[in-house]
Amino acid sequence: MTVADVRRRAMRGGVALAIGQLLRGAIQLCSLVVLARLLAPSDIGVVVMATAFVGVASVLSDFGLSMSIMREQDLDRRIRDQIFYLNLALAAIIAACVWALAPVIAAFYDQPSLESVTHWLALSTFMVSLAPQFRAELATQMNYRWLASADVLSQAVGLAVAVVAASLGAHYWSVVYQQLSAAVCLLAVLSAASRYLPRSKLNLRDVRGHLQLGATTLAAQATNYVAVNSGPAAVGRALGATAVGVYSRAFMLASIPLVQLASPLTRVAVPMLARTRGDDDLVVALGRIQQLLAYILMPLLVLLGVGGAPLIEILFGVAWTAGGGTLQILAVGGLFQVAGYAFFWLFIQKNRLATLWLCELAIWVVLVPLFFVAGERGQGAVALLYSIGLVANWLLVGTVGCRRIGISSRDLMIPSVRRLFYFGLLMAIGTVAREVLECLMDFSGLATLTFSYVATGLASLLLLAIPTFRLEVGEVYQVLREVLGRPMDAGDGKSRRKYSR
Repeated sequence: MTVADVRRRAMRGGVALAIGQLLRGAIQLCSLVVLARLLAPSDIGVVVMATAFVGVASVLSDFGLSMSIMREQDLDRRIRDQIFYLNLALAAIIAACVWALAPVIAAFYDQPSLESVTHWLALSTFMVSLAPQFRAELATQMNYRWLASADVLSQAVGLAVAVVAASLGAHYWSVVYQQLSAAVCLLAVLSAASRYLPRSKLNLRDVRGHLQLGATTLAAQATNYVAVNSGPAAVGRALGATAVGVYSRAFMLASIPLVQLASPLTRVAVPMLARTRGDDDLVVALGRIQQLLAYILMPLLVLLGVGGAPLIEILFGVAWTAGGGTLQILAVGGLFQVAGYAFFWLFIQKNRLATLWLCELAIWVVLVPLFFVAGERGQGAVALLYSIGLVANWLLVGTVGCRRIGISSRDLMIPSVRRLFYFGLLMAIGTVAREVLECLMDFSGLATLTFSYVATGLASLLLLAIPTFRLEVGEVYQVLREVLGRPMDAGDGKSRRKYSR
């Protein structure tokens, strides 16, 4: 198989995965909307408070070793088996620790009901912790259809169980049942599709060389987990279950584009980048992926940011509108998070995740304690602090971090700044239009939202007058045509030459 064939197969697999993730995102959005109508904010908040602590188990139990499987194309079967044994042992140990710490978690929030919730979530986390290796096996096989299908099926099953439970009056247990059923379905589908079963005897000497990558991957993932979940923990401790329920729904809505597309794209990007030759080819490939990702995800974040409180009210109901300002702030931070994904893949491929982790640690070790101070001032202050962290992370990793590993980030940073300006301007225009309409006229939320989106759309058409914006939109269009297998026109040569230099 030629390099071009591999790239085309990976890109088509990426499209299949993207379609699956869009379906998964639609189901998740449906879940957010339906459960917000069936449950009170405090019901959601109870589970979110427990998840802020319980979820770290899934990060720790994988130990980052599944990344070794995706990163190497011909990894020995014996080593894969040893990695599985390690993950299994870690998942069991950490889930048991979470189970034992349930009374401590309940005491932290002064919520006795959290003890039993934590016990069941620990079981769910154990099953989810076994999934990464099966995902990695499917990724190395470039079996992206089953990767996407597993996520879609598990989300659909979880939603169905939660809706039935909520309709029967299960309250916050509906969300617990949702997570349990989704975890069982996900593990069953992934294990069956990958057809992977360990056959080698336990011999940890075979994986010593992979433990360093695993440790640094774990450190980076754990740091990110603490950064994400310290906010809900701070809000829950300071303001209670209702406030953290509202905050979590705004956060999850802002995260849908990122979680459903950008994060799963790692399973396509890492194996594809492993086939590049030299730093120049690596940066070119990253630039191509970064541009495509930006023009897919940033417009979605603009719509969320412009929507604000009217969007929250239409989707979730009046009881949740306090999360409107939080959603706007998080959408701005999301723009910078999208711009920084390429650096994550760069550091993985260069096997320098320790440098990436040190950059992130330098930021979050300062900001995380401040979350608990900001929590007293409200969820908006916590969201602002988190978004500041995302901006600082993008800037530090893209400058200092890249320089430390000997990579010039100029070809990645300059286009990112340009795109941040484009989409930040669109978000600002749409938000101002909405604020002006709300001040001058007493329109319904739907009318206000429609006017804001029309203003944003007109502004995007005016942006096409800027040559660089128009050129990048055209290049993204040509990439999508190539991915879909359509022959490129003679006029596409300019775009082809740009990415093959």
